Amino acid sequence: MLPNSLSAVLGATLCSVLPVLPDRGLLAVLGATACLACCRRSTRIVAAGLAGFIGFAVAAGSALDQRLAPSLHRTKIEFVAQVIDFPKASDQKISLLVATKDPRLPARLRLSWYRAGATPRLGEYWQFAARVRRPRGTRNPGGFDYEGWLHRERIGATGYVLAAQRVEGRGPTRLQLARQRAALRITALLPAGDARAALLAIALGTRQDISSSAWERYASTGTSHLMAISGLHVGLAAAGATLLLWAVGGLLFPFGNIRDRALLAAIAVAALYAALSGLAVPAQRALLMTTCATGYLLARRPKRPNEVLAMTALCVLIVDPLAILSPGFLLSFGAVAILLQASRLSVAHRRPGVMWASAAALRELTRLQAFLLLGMLPFTALTFSRTAWLAPLANLIALPLFSVVTVPAALGGLTLGGPLAALGDGLLWLAWHSLRFVHVVIDTLAALPAASVKLAQSRGIAIVCLLLPPLWVLLPQGFPGRHLAWLAFVAVLIYLPPRPPVGCVDLYTLDVGQGLAAVVRTRHHTLLYDTGPAYTGGSSSAERVVLPFLASIGVSEIDALIVSHADKDHAGGVSDLLGNLQVKKVLAGELLPAVAKQRPCRIGQHWRWDGVEFNMLHPTLPSAGNDSSCVLQIDAGGTRALLTGDIESRVERGLLRANLLGQATLVQVPHHGSATSSSEAFVARLGAEVGIVSSGFENRWGFPKGDVVARWRGAGTRLLSTATGGAIAHRLCANGGLNLLGEYRKDARRYWHDDDF
Repeated sequence: MLPNSLSAVLGATLCSVLPVLPDRGLLAVLGATACLACCRRSTRIVAAGLAGFIGFAVAAGSALDQRLAPSLHRTKIEFVAQVIDFPKASDQKISLLVATKDPRLPARLRLSWYRAGATPRLGEYWQFAARVRRPRGTRNPGGFDYEGWLHRERIGATGYVLAAQRVEGRGPTRLQLARQRAALRITALLPAGDARAALLAIALGTRQDISSSAWERYASTGTSHLMAISGLHVGLAAAGATLLLWAVGGLLFPFGNIRDRALLAAIAVAALYAALSGLAVPAQRALLMTTCATGYLLARRPKRPNEVLAMTALCVLIVDPLAILSPGFLLSFGAVAILLQASRLSVAHRRPGVMWASAAALRELTRLQAFLLLGMLPFTALTFSRTAWLAPLANLIALPLFSVVTVPAALGGLTLGGPLAALGDGLLWLAWHSLRFVHVVIDTLAALPAASVKLAQSRGIAIVCLLLPPLWVLLPQGFPGRHLAWLAFVAVLIYLPPRPPVGCVDLYTLDVGQGLAAVVRTRHHTLLYDTGPAYTGGSSSAERVVLPFLASIGVSEIDALIVSHADKDHAGGVSDLLGNLQVKKVLAGELLPAVAKQRPCRIGQHWRWDGVEFNMLHPTLPSAGNDSSCVLQIDAGGTRALLTGDIESRVERGLLRANLLGQATLVQVPHHGSATSSSEAFVARLGAEVGIVSSGFENRWGFPKGDVVARWRGAGTRLLSTATGGAIAHRLCANGGLNLLGEYRKDARRYWHDDDF
């Protein structure tokens, strides 16, 4: 059974990484082949793999079909929906997850309500008037795949609220009311802060109060998995209930099958925990895992632990095939598989005495954490682009505390009410204090130098090095060359992607939506031109796009930051960037608030990096608005790129009169393709091979304008857009001319990424 289960999981995994789902005809052929393969015992493993492949394809296709119809994209619709998760409130915005039975809409939508007049509560029904959209997000190397997250959460549309009114007479279910009361109890009892936010996340699955800085500290110390309900928490709750009820049952009911009663009670406790968390997809998966594992124990069928694990994974995929897309699925099953392997390879060294026993236990815990660090390295590097080398130490301290104190006290505190409310409050205080201690440990470790190493995107030989560390987990002790895995681990940590040769420059125009951010790299230097927009709600494209991209290409500091002008869509990420990255020099077209040691962009500024010339062509005098934009020419031996910011036709005419413009190989189309820029004389003088439009997909201004597009194309320029191509990469060289390195939305396409419509 183990090979068949693994084959089914592998088949589903293979289907999940395809750029396009197979059509029905191919699935029918594969289904017939699977039926034939079932007839012989020797080929049933093939049938299992095909079944996993087909099952995932059918489930994924069904989820895609449930998305908003293209004909309703960007339309205003009135509908009634229920709020099914705790709203997340931020500056001027409330984010809502709602469910509706309106046949025109998907079952689940994610809505943003700006400057809301009221705050909806969990379980309430509201009449919404909203402008809805099909799922769409930016696409950049190292960046968050928003479309992928919406797909695996089965959210078929997004939108923003235009008007809303609560529907009277319809309200939350008993479970939703219980969750509301529990959240209000915790917030009323405990002081605000990271510990309370984490307790809400652990007890109720609501993570909206956890700040982005706290998530960063959790990621740096490898403790993010502790702050969200997962198989670990449900398993701890079930295991704790089993031990407690087994012990109590042995005292109160010495006769009968106490073990089975305790196991059944453990399933009930796990179900209660999952219900308190709102039965979100991760909690459902964790409950199913616990139920399957407990079921094998109740059945008294002799199974090896790895067989139980494989069968549980298969059961999860049968119930929820899209679970394999979740990082939590691989984290949960991968970590358990590694721990089972570690226990199989362990060698007992027993000596009498408490000191020896304690030392042996500490040594074994450290060893298990080392197994997890190396065994999970390929997954954490490819999924999270980092490794937390302090994770073994952080988890060594936090996990026992979570197991013995935090989770039992949190659940016990919420369960006890009425006459036992005081005891329940005491348990909640105990859980809170344990979390405060955990946060002291996390904050201390996160403050250490290089607490977390952000890994560059692996290529070529680096992929091979990335796959070697798990060999230390898989191979038995004493196997020749086993310790080379640690050398490969070090190689992964220090790997940096190749930079352009001397005399060449790489230009990356990032997909930041409606705004601009471009990264320029020579052999030994990095320049950032603009930082993209700030978003309503507090974050920015620097945090979401620019910083992750720079980490993916191995950049830890910037030699020069040029902010073309102070408009929000160009300068919105400046503070986040300066707060997280060392920047040697800042040039700006307009004075930037709260930025020290900035210098104005001025015509005549010039520097040379690695055989590449940089010349500032504008502004001549201080000015304001779009026409204050810094205009930068990059010259790699006659192959030129022109970065223009938001200049309009008046500045274009001035550059032409001053005879500052020559032929450009590549140009960033001014002002996102606005009709106020790209005059005929300007376009004709540049004669560019390629023009790049940095704009949001179907933005409200309609950029780029149709006549501007026609003007550039009429001049023989090939136009590329971040709205349709994602991040766009080019290399300019003295001898090699201009080469397109890639369009990320097209090159890294997955089956859930929507085509343009």
